[in-house]
Amino acid sequence: MSTLAFVRKIVVVLLALLLVACGPSETTGGEVAQSPNVLFILLDDLGLNDVGAFGGSTGLTPNIDRIAAAGVRFNRHYTDSTCTATRVGILTGLDPAALGFRPNGAGIPTEVETLPERLRELGYTTHHIGKWHAGSTALPAWPLAQGYDTFFGFLDQFLLRGPHPDGELREGRPTYRDPWLQEGNNHPLQYKGHLSEILSQRVLDFIKARKNDGRPWFLSYWTYGPHTPLEPMGDFALRHPDTPRGRYLALVEQTDALVGKVIEALDARNLAENTLVIIASDNGGTARQYPSNLPFSGTKAQFLEGGLRTPMMMRWPGHLPAGREVDGIVSYKDYIGTLVQLAGGDSSAKGRNDLLDTARGMPVVDRPLFWESSNYFLNSWSALDAGGNWRLTKSIDNSLFLFDLSEPGVERAVEVSEKPALVRQMRSDYRNWRTGLRKVDVVAEQAGKGLLLRGNDFQRSPGSEGWSMALALTPAAASAPEEVLAEQKEFWTLRRSGGKLHLSLLGMSLQAPEPAPGICTEIVISHSMTRASIAPSFRRGLLDMFYDGEPVASSRTKEPLALAPDVAYSNPTYLGQSAEQEQVFSGELGMPVVLNERLVSRDKASPDLRNGVQSIDGTLCPRSQ
Repeated sequence: MSTLAFVRKIVVVLLALLLVACGPSETTGGEVAQSPNVLFILLDDLGLNDVGAFGGSTGLTPNIDRIAAAGVRFNRHYTDSTCTATRVGILTGLDPAALGFRPNGAGIPTEVETLPERLRELGYTTHHIGKWHAGSTALPAWPLAQGYDTFFGFLDQFLLRGPHPDGELREGRPTYRDPWLQEGNNHPLQYKGHLSEILSQRVLDFIKARKNDGRPWFLSYWTYGPHTPLEPMGDFALRHPDTPRGRYLALVEQTDALVGKVIEALDARNLAENTLVIIASDNGGTARQYPSNLPFSGTKAQFLEGGLRTPMMMRWPGHLPAGREVDGIVSYKDYIGTLVQLAGGDSSAKGRNDLLDTARGMPVVDRPLFWESSNYFLNSWSALDAGGNWRLTKSIDNSLFLFDLSEPGVERAVEVSEKPALVRQMRSDYRNWRTGLRKVDVVAEQAGKGLLLRGNDFQRSPGSEGWSMALALTPAAASAPEEVLAEQKEFWTLRRSGGKLHLSLLGMSLQAPEPAPGICTEIVISHSMTRASIAPSFRRGLLDMFYDGEPVASSRTKEPLALAPDVAYSNPTYLGQSAEQEQVFSGELGMPVVLNERLVSRDKASPDLRNGVQSIDGTLCPRSQ
């Protein structure tokens, strides 16, 4: 945690103690004032056309429709196009790419205060039931380390099938049947029954156990329905044909029914007027079994309206108007500011909307929105202009698409050539946006005869998707006995020996002739690792090294090394010496630059991403050389 965040937490605690000493605050009516509870229901892969309240045609969401009618419906609510990125954005209020999620990543850095952390500071108890999928590589990425008091569910859907013997987390194809679930940080156990019913019952038990103890609660109930596999509960399956379409519709109906039970239980406990209910979907539907995203084009995992514009509604009887529709643009990054403000905290983040103010009729803050996805072989991005009238999308095949969204509920494709000035401006805006996202902030400390780097552990450490480190190196005149240029225990080491540089990183290795002595050389180490345990064709480990922008060595593997959950991402990165502060480098090393993306050779670089090694050229070594 950063010093600033630590100080802020201390101040909050002191203020809380002062409030206790002075007695509870009271309203003008003499009743103790308490922030409302918050129930945040996040549905998985539910599209606009799945929900009747948003014009959907299934006719299978009466409960969700009633909640929308009793509250406020947001017609232009934007998320990311995939599960993980959306969840990270909800939890942090930040662009996922700024934390290394494009869309996957190791975890949310501990320096970033999350939504549950902020609410807990403000007196809330915080609870998560259901799907996490916001980083599961290591314990510091798990829910309890990210601000939740309790957690019951699954870190990601690939752990549902199990088994998980001897402390190992073994991935497999997802399932709803007899799932393996975990309580807190405990090892997963198998539960008999259907996943959706098990999670719903846990939420019902949570609501039943609530007591009016003066502390508000925040519950994230993040369902798995109607995400694939198409395995609805028996009663719902019998109401539909045994076809892919029928099973999907059964999942939609089942999801709606279980949401209805939760809201019914909440109301039965007389908690409605003191509980803000938020229901949203994490991204658009897959549209494989049903046209879930009509009237818009695109699907989950695509940066088009159908993949990004999702159902969202808020209900809070007596505090929010019933039946109101909001046509202004809001996004998944607005939740943290809204809820922190609701809890009495400071939420003055520039460019974010307070969703409650918006729900009550205040105009939205216009600001552009951007998205990007990038891995070892594909990249895609999209930009939505500040007014929400135009979307520009670059697809994975490098095609550009432009859409006119100025008419409510209508998407009109426009030839890129018809709006050259607009396209140039939107591309420029996107480039400027992403330029500020990739550099990883680290803290350098003197250690022995070298330096060590700390902070931003999940991005400072290689091993999840893209990562690069660039540093200026000036070797001594003669090759000495083995020296260590950089090392992070359990992750990587760069050594100098026998006239060569030797790089080992998470089971991969390469070597190259050492740069000329006495001359500053800019070295870039570039890496990407995609494990994809249930999709072997996507497994990749890539490792490259460049001198002054030119490739000198590379290594490839289709069997990336797996990391244990307790691997020490917090291990410092030592520069100019080993982790034991031995084998000291006799030359000169400059302060490195760490990036949360993989840099590539000049010929493979994207002009929009600006992800070539040339983006580093000349920035680390003195230009006079």
